[in-house]
Amino acid sequence: MCTYNAERTVEQAIGSILNQTYRDFEFLIIDDGSSDHTPQLIEAQAAADSRIRLLRHHENKGLTARLNEGLLLTEAEYVFRMDADDESNCERIESQYAVMKRRRHVAAAGSYIHMMGVRQGKDRLVKPPVTHDEIARILPTQNCIFHPSVVLRRSVILDEGLYRSEFLSAQDYDLWLRLCRKGHELTNVPLPLLRYRYSVSGITLARKWEQLFYVLMAQTSHEFPEMALDLVREIATRRQQEYNKKRFLRDVAGGTCRDLLRLGQRKETFRILDQYGRQLGVANTLILVAKLLLNPFRKSTFLGTSPKGRS
Repeated sequence: MCTYNAERTVEQAIGSILNQTYRDFEFLIIDDGSSDHTPQLIEAQAAADSRIRLLRHHENKGLTARLNEGLLLTEAEYVFRMDADDESNCERIESQYAVMKRRRHVAAAGSYIHMMGVRQGKDRLVKPPVTHDEIARILPTQNCIFHPSVVLRRSVILDEGLYRSEFLSAQDYDLWLRLCRKGHELTNVPLPLLRYRYSVSGITLARKWEQLFYVLMAQTSHEFPEMALDLVREIATRRQQEYNKKRFLRDVAGGTCRDLLRLGQRKETFRILDQYGRQLGVANTLILVAKLLLNPFRKSTFLGTSPKGRS
C-alpha cells in the first residue's frame, strides 16, 4: 500500500487487510511524504500488529516510484496491491493466493469489485472480463483490470521491467499491455474482492485530459513495441490532438456525474458539477446539465477510467 494524505480512510483500509482469513503475510506500507496525520495513524496500527512494516518518506516522488520501491524491497513472490481509500473483502488474499498457486502462468489477477456507494446498500457491482482471451481482446482499447484489486507474480514483474515512470497515470495499463504482449496470462477472479472508492478528490478536467495522453501513450507503445519512447510520445500527442477536447471533457464530466448519482453520492455530484462547470464554461455546462436531466442514469461501465486522483 502506498499512502499520501489519506488520514480519512487509511485506518479502514488497513483494517480490511489485517482482518483477512489468510493471515500469514507482511503488510508493507510506503508513505510518500504525507503532510497530514497519515503516518501517525499507520504507526499506531503497526504498534498493535507486527505484520505491518511502515516505510516513511519525507519527499513525495509519486505512485510509480513507490510501487517499484515496494516490489524491490519485498522478497515475497505474490504481491497484493491495495489503495489507502479502498476496502478488501476478508477473503481476498485467500481467494487470489489460491488462484496464483493453482495457475502458474498467471502474472496478474484482479477481481470483480464493488464500486463504493454512499452506503453499502448503494454499492454497485462491476464485473470486468475474467478469461485471459477476453482480457487480451479488450485491453488494447480499454483498461479492464482494476489496479488496487490485483495480486502480482513478483518474479514476472521484475523480469518485465516493473512499472514505467514515463506512463505516469497509466502505469498499470502499460504494465498489463506489456505482460499480455509477452504472452503472460492475465485474469480477473469472478468474485467481488474489493470495495473501490470512487474518489473525485483532487481530480480536475485538466488532469483527465492529461490522463488521456498517457493512456494513448500506453496504447501506442503496445502497437509499436520496438519504438523509442520519444517517438511514442510524439504519436500519442498527435492522436490526442485528433480528439475534440471540449466534447471529451464534457463527456468525462457527464460520465462522472452519472456514476456518482448511481452510487447515491448526490453531494459529490453537485460539488463536482460545480467544479467541472467552472472549467467547462457556461455553454458546455448547460449542455452537460441538459444531458444529465434527460438521462441521469445512462449505463456506464467504469472500465478504462481511473476515478482516483493519484498518479
